[in-house]
Amino acid sequence: MSTWRPVAVSELAENFDRFRVPIKSSDRVVGTTPYYGASGVIDWVEGQTHDGRYLLVAEDGENLRSRSTPIAFTTRGQIWVNNHAHVLRCPTPEETEFLGYALNLADIGGYLTGSAQPKLSRRALDSIILNVPPVAERIAIAEVLGALDNKIAANRRVADQSRELAALMVSAVEPRVPLADLADAKRSTVNPTAFGNDPVLHFSLPACDVGVPERVADPSEIKSAKFELVDPCVLVSKLNPRIPRIWDVTAVPDMRCFASTEFVVLHPTDGTTSVLAAALDDPRFSVALRGKVAGTSGSHQRVKPAELMATEVADVRTLPTETAESIGRLGELRASIVEENETLAATRDGLLPLLMSGKLRVKDAEKQVGEVV
Repeated sequence: MSTWRPVAVSELAENFDRFRVPIKSSDRVVGTTPYYGASGVIDWVEGQTHDGRYLLVAEDGENLRSRSTPIAFTTRGQIWVNNHAHVLRCPTPEETEFLGYALNLADIGGYLTGSAQPKLSRRALDSIILNVPPVAERIAIAEVLGALDNKIAANRRVADQSRELAALMVSAVEPRVPLADLADAKRSTVNPTAFGNDPVLHFSLPACDVGVPERVADPSEIKSAKFELVDPCVLVSKLNPRIPRIWDVTAVPDMRCFASTEFVVLHPTDGTTSVLAAALDDPRFSVALRGKVAGTSGSHQRVKPAELMATEVADVRTLPTETAESIGRLGELRASIVEENETLAATRDGLLPLLMSGKLRVKDAEKQVGEVV
């Protein structure tokens, strides 16, 4: 620990904020480049502002205080960044990864301004002091933690491929019916604070993007009414249908679970949640859903639940039994991937403070990682 020293972020990384370009929703051209804001991808566009390995750090938003999701995240390849995320890069990719881990662990409360809308200015970000080891050890720490994150990312790719395969299986189904013919929508909400102080799982939009519900230690941190999930279901986001968010909850964990009201919570009237999710992953449904918000503007387009339920989908009740069973097995595969990723993430989160404080040697951490990867 004697070789660790306090260093400002400005000494660790170069800032690339000058290349950021915000685009109004109405001016965006749909493409394959992820368009980043403070909390991650918010759209897909043509073009780029940056190309390579970067660390994005939220510039504003309540998450800077609540820390319900990471405030710093690394990117690879071509990206487009708006003016709500700072862009940093260190001399090596591993050092960039290390800085992300360090910032996500750091207490930055004293560097924020604003009460209603917390803000982390570039000057404040540059001045954040972090206790860091020599470069070689930073790289080693990033590599051991990165092994866990790389495995999580590989698992997500397998899960995405299984969803694409399931959607392909229903893409040839021609009978189409309103979604309301295949599922019922949950309507009643509850206040999570009414259920005591035990930890809960929160199925939020950011959690949907990574496929793992957020564990909330104190339900009082959830400030608004939510849907309580008690049975298997499919969650469909009403927000920004240009970015389909469909979550197949094949089983409800053995703890209280709540979902954001930005979702419509669907229970299939016939068949499994995985078969229903495959019908919703069918590109024809996404195209039809985007048509429901035609003529609206802004970055928070929404589809009304009634319009979503009236949207036509493939009548998966006509699927051959063998096909439906295959889709069900793909759903089980995704569920097992979620469980594995939760274990991997828990291992990473447990090692992170120990490694970043110098209390655990990299060699000892490598042994623990080897047991789960």
